[in-house]
Amino acid sequence: DLVVEGTLEYKIPMPRAGRLRGIRVKCLAGTGGGNNTFNCRKNGVSQTMSSVFANTGTAGTSNGGTVDVVAGDLISIGITKAAVPATPQTNVVVTLELTS
Repeated sequence: DLVVEGTLEYKIPMPRAGRLRGIRVKCLAGTGGGNNTFNCRKNGVSQTMSSVFANTGTAGTSNGGTVDVVAGDLISIGITKAAVPATPQTNVVVTLELTS
């Protein structure tokens, strides 16, 4: 019930202040070339924390970046494709760790 549906993304409000880290992505592989970038967004603005891996891959981990948040910040994940895949990745699950 807390997720905010936007025009282009679903935004999850942060329950408390802290630091997001450790973006992890798991999915079913697509077909075709190109890399996909999964980027953490705060209040609609892309941040430096991301995960990049091939469209044919099934998992990716963080580039080591972190994002500081306060209670109420809206977090979402932006996906950028380097090429149009024959079939896209599906069943995408993204996890983030919120530390104090």
